[in-house]
Amino acid sequence: MCIIGIFSCDQPGTFATNDYCLVTPNIWLYRCLIFFTAYCVVDGLVGLLFIRDHKAYMEMYFHHVLGIAGSSCGFFGGGYLTVISSVSFITEFSTPFVNIRSLLYDHDIKSGSLYAVNGTLMTLMFFLCRIVFQWWLVFTKLFPLVWKAPQTTPL
Repeated sequence: MCIIGIFSCDQPGTFATNDYCLVTPNIWLYRCLIFFTAYCVVDGLVGLLFIRDHKAYMEMYFHHVLGIAGSSCGFFGGGYLTVISSVSFITEFSTPFVNIRSLLYDHDIKSGSLYAVNGTLMTLMFFLCRIVFQWWLVFTKLFPLVWKAPQTTPL
């Protein structure tokens, strides 16, 4: 949904190449925020109801609370907050590999080709999506918009 939103701008280009697309959200970006908020709520409730050892999952709960807060800011803030919040979901592309690694660990599979390939892909995707992309997004797109001097009109 996030990818569809990135390429569904009313003008040519994407948030990365067109300032209009960076500050003007589309319906797909709003849907992305709603979907992620719903996922965080449902997954958090399932965890609270069915997981007995809550101490082991405090990071997950904290992640879900931050996800709901960030999605809400993006949804209600509009403009570039909606675009940046939605585009940030690209960081979740590494999640399947992190989950597979957790499953392999739980089943005591700590070697073999599946473990090695998944570990390599997890590391690569985590680095590219969560480190490189997020830093690029924050420092080249978000900060310039936040620190931009407000436009004033003469009286």
